[in-house]
Amino acid sequence: MKMINKDRGHADAGPNLLPVVNITMVVLIVFMIGASFAGPEHYLVSNVPITESGVGGAPPPADYVPEEPFEILVNPYGDGFEAIAGNIRTTDMAILRAALHQKKEQFQATGKLPPLVISPTGNVHYEFLIGVFEAANEAEFDRVSFASARQ
Repeated sequence: MKMINKDRGHADAGPNLLPVVNITMVVLIVFMIGASFAGPEHYLVSNVPITESGVGGAPPPADYVPEEPFEILVNPYGDGFEAIAGNIRTTDMAILRAALHQKKEQFQATGKLPPLVISPTGNVHYEFLIGVFEAANEAEFDRVSFASARQ
């Protein structure tokens, strides 16, 4: 009659992972409880104007009228650029600076200074975009932004 060794069938299963799982669950519960106390005060407040295409959750006020931005199109033109904004159409940076100063004075006379949007078209070189941006800053436009490139 054969003797059966009970210890022979036991394999080493590795370290016990039950304490690691327990600690992970406790930490997860602590973070979930802590996150429930953190309410809306942790969201960033923005001074960006509300737009119709925005993703904000709050509806605009009933008397809200969206601002119409003043847009400067920057086109490639030979080895340089061409800036087009309203009645301004120039390939010279000095003329653009003067025209933006004059346009800012016109806006201030009406009491409303709209945001200025610089929109590149085609493959305009970034140096010209930076030049237009600097001209807008020299004209002291408060809100200057860039739009994505148009083809």
